[in-house]
Amino acid sequence: MSKENVSTALVPVQPAAIAVRGSVALSKRGLSDWYVLEKAKDSLKRAKVLYETVPKDCSIEEFRASLGEFFVCIQNAASIDPHNSEIQYWFGFAFRDGLGTQQNRMEAARWFRKAAVQGVAQAQYDLGSMLSYGDGVQKNESEAAYWYEMSANQGHVDAQMTLAAAYADGSGLEVDLVKSAHWFRRAAEQGSIIGQIFLADALSQGRGVPQNLSEAFFWYKEAAEQGDASAQNSVGEAYYYGNGVQKDYAMARFWYTKAAEQENGMAQASLGWIYFHGRGVAQDDDQAFFWFSKAAAQDFGDAQEALGFAFSRGIGVPQDNTQAAYWYSKAAEQGRPQAQNELGNLLSTGNGVPRDEVKAKEWWRKAASQGNVNARLNLRFNS
Repeated sequence: MSKENVSTALVPVQPAAIAVRGSVALSKRGLSDWYVLEKAKDSLKRAKVLYETVPKDCSIEEFRASLGEFFVCIQNAASIDPHNSEIQYWFGFAFRDGLGTQQNRMEAARWFRKAAVQGVAQAQYDLGSMLSYGDGVQKNESEAAYWYEMSANQGHVDAQMTLAAAYADGSGLEVDLVKSAHWFRRAAEQGSIIGQIFLADALSQGRGVPQNLSEAFFWYKEAAEQGDASAQNSVGEAYYYGNGVQKDYAMARFWYTKAAEQENGMAQASLGWIYFHGRGVAQDDDQAFFWFSKAAAQDFGDAQEALGFAFSRGIGVPQDNTQAAYWYSKAAEQGRPQAQNELGNLLSTGNGVPRDEVKAKEWWRKAASQGNVNARLNLRFNS
């Protein structure tokens, strides 16, 4: 080798040259990675489209069977980018529900855990649920509570509601009514109807929070305006009794009617009394009887007792002691003392039923044991 060649061979490569070559190589590798990741995203996107376009009126078996391509897309996405948390969640979802593949709860839990660790709120909730029931994993309520709380802190409403219920009844957690009310509030603030109702209940009763009837009314009304019949009945009740809001019989009737039209039995019974007494509306025995009948058919003792009263006095219907006895007996069997006393009266006189003084006294005793004064007098004068 010549001296000239040696000197040339030993000339060091300039740092700039290294930088240029390195950046070219890195950019090629980065571009390749980008294409791979985009391919994974495309597979996931295709899977979602397939899931959303399956006819919703088919049977569960047909639904699962029609998602073969959906699972292939999810599987492809997972093989390309197994660390993508969204793909991990959907893979777990497919295994849990057997969508396009054999149902495998253990695999579902494994993939949910991968996504949960990466902070996917839905995966955290689903993993918590599986741990809570021992579904695909060993039952572990304390770990379930951990994942529920992780999910709830991200605003997952179902997780918030689950935690609230767990703190209320001690399912895997120590009973803590303050924390229960806290999570009901978090769910309520996100528009959860059930959360709003349970928070209102807590505020009404001072359970885990200071009693506040005005705020309770606010949350009942929030749920009522979303169409919940139970909340509508509670709003009607608040207006009727003036709990947390100024007493207003007309508004009570308005909300009771909304709930009653959705077949809420309590509201139907209350609406019957509204018409019977003519509060907030013209007195109307026919309407009273109509609503009492609706509630009684749903086995509400208050309404059954009212029907017994209506038939015995001929209010809104021809007098009929046989029907009176029938409805009084229905209410009496539910432990209503006034109905028990009235049934005893009919049995004692034989009106509408065969006379039976022994049974009459049995019903009077039951009524008297609940403090019914008339039943006590009946027992005294018929001993």
